[in-house]
Amino acid sequence: MFFTTAIKKLLKNKKIYYTAIFVCSFLFLGGYYASAATLSITSGFAALAPGDTATLYVVLNSEGVAVNNTEAAIKFPSDLVDVVSLSKSGSVFSLWVEEPYFSNSTGIITFNGGVPTPGFNGSRGSVIAIVVKAKKAGQADFTFSTASVRANDGLGTDVLSGQSGKTLTIISKDTPNTTPDTPATTSTPPIDNLQNTPISQNLFLQILSPTHPNQDRWYNDKNPIFRWNIPTGADAVRTSIDNNDSGTPRITYSPVINEKKIKDSEDGTWYFKVRARKNNTWGPISTYVVKIDTVAPQKKKVNFSYDDNTKILNITADIQDATSGIERYEIFINNTLIKNIPAEEFVNGNYKLEFNTPGDNTVKLLAFDHAGNSVDSYDTFYTTSVVAPQLESVPAVNPSNEKLLITGLTQTSDTDITVYVKNNYGELITLKTKSNSDLNFFVLTPKLKSGVYDIWAETGSGNNIVSSLHIYTKVTPRLLITIGSSTIIAFYLFTSTFLIIILLLLGAYYLGHHYSRLQHKLRMRTAVVKGDNHRILLLIRKRLEKHLEILQHTRRERILTKEEKEIKEAIENDLDEIDKTLKE
Repeated sequence: MFFTTAIKKLLKNKKIYYTAIFVCSFLFLGGYYASAATLSITSGFAALAPGDTATLYVVLNSEGVAVNNTEAAIKFPSDLVDVVSLSKSGSVFSLWVEEPYFSNSTGIITFNGGVPTPGFNGSRGSVIAIVVKAKKAGQADFTFSTASVRANDGLGTDVLSGQSGKTLTIISKDTPNTTPDTPATTSTPPIDNLQNTPISQNLFLQILSPTHPNQDRWYNDKNPIFRWNIPTGADAVRTSIDNNDSGTPRITYSPVINEKKIKDSEDGTWYFKVRARKNNTWGPISTYVVKIDTVAPQKKKVNFSYDDNTKILNITADIQDATSGIERYEIFINNTLIKNIPAEEFVNGNYKLEFNTPGDNTVKLLAFDHAGNSVDSYDTFYTTSVVAPQLESVPAVNPSNEKLLITGLTQTSDTDITVYVKNNYGELITLKTKSNSDLNFFVLTPKLKSGVYDIWAETGSGNNIVSSLHIYTKVTPRLLITIGSSTIIAFYLFTSTFLIIILLLLGAYYLGHHYSRLQHKLRMRTAVVKGDNHRILLLIRKRLEKHLEILQHTRRERILTKEEKEIKEAIENDLDEIDKTLKE
């Protein structure tokens, strides 16, 4: 095996030994990423009522590290919520070692996704979406029980530094018996989680909304629901909703109500107001802000252009949203989310994306407003893959004043090829040709004078030019000149043979003279190296045992991954090889 071969080289060569020690130290002691990535669960919902549904998102922030795998298990209270479905749509991962799975009986969600090299590197990578349905009132905590994020470093280094869950507040659902135009005739029970809200003596009411829980966010739901606490002894409430942040509630309900549903609200910012009456005294006005935007952004003009030379996709988009404004853009290529771009990074409606996958490609741009409404645009483009040409070998020595035939091979036919021939005097010859249907190309140089020539071929254009390997040849005057007689040839051959014999005799004498001294030095060095290598092997063995101990400890905590099992088996085999070497 490879490790055994490396050990044998260590025993034979001190330079390799020092190099191996450095490499081993780096791999075993310092070749790890600092933990960086984070996982979080987010949602636009903070509160909802039984029967309502909400979508949660598992989001990956790689913190500048390219990652290619994430797996996790999420726990949730199955007595409070049911998971309705899991979605991979828009996920940064395209490969799934373990498909997203959930169990409402055990309250668990699991997934294990990956993405090919170069991996994912971003701050808002969607992993999966979780659709849940509330069952009864309570605090539903979604937490990570296990999680890992692995770097795209070939070692599967876990770079997860932290994870954060999400809590959904489920409020008891009470149906009011009133309409906006008629006062209520009966009261409804107070809301469970608001019953304990401290009630000030001035009848202050605290408002919550299960449909629009965040007053600073925009929502595309035009049917908001408002709920509030009922102060003890209150005999009436007044409510109103309008676009004015001032003013007083106008519609009176007696007996009191503690919930109000508004249907088919128009887009914009709305102010819901409520106040309570006790002993003929009206309390202060409580106000709750809801922002509604149900209209998708307006697409005026979107243009996609692909530069096959630079491998750059240029996107120009004139997309506007009059109500909540554009929040972000998503770029999909071949139905895979490539980039999630905040609106501020789409400078002046322009964005450039480097992309180089050969063949026909489909691009989709999604523009989202702050309420989650979106509009899409599609286009297709084609990209070629530029591959460097290959030159056939040429003779190392060529006669001067002769033309030289240069041949080569390409990956495609009818490809423009430029061949350069440059001598050691700086003179450059440029020859242009095309590859034929057999993917071959040929050029014939002018007559070459004496010198050393550098030859290479290029294809492509603009910033996307690729070059072949350089080959070299020497052009010299003819060694033999025929003048009508073979005497010169015979003399040349005799002289050459004599000189070769003399050189061989001198070499044999030199080797014999130094052989005995060299043999003695080798015996001395072998003894020293053997002792040094013995110590090095013991050091490496000690470090391997330490890493094996870490893996065995991990196995007691959880099941080892396939990669970890392979590493464990390799370490055990290497320890066996070291033991065999130490016994020799």
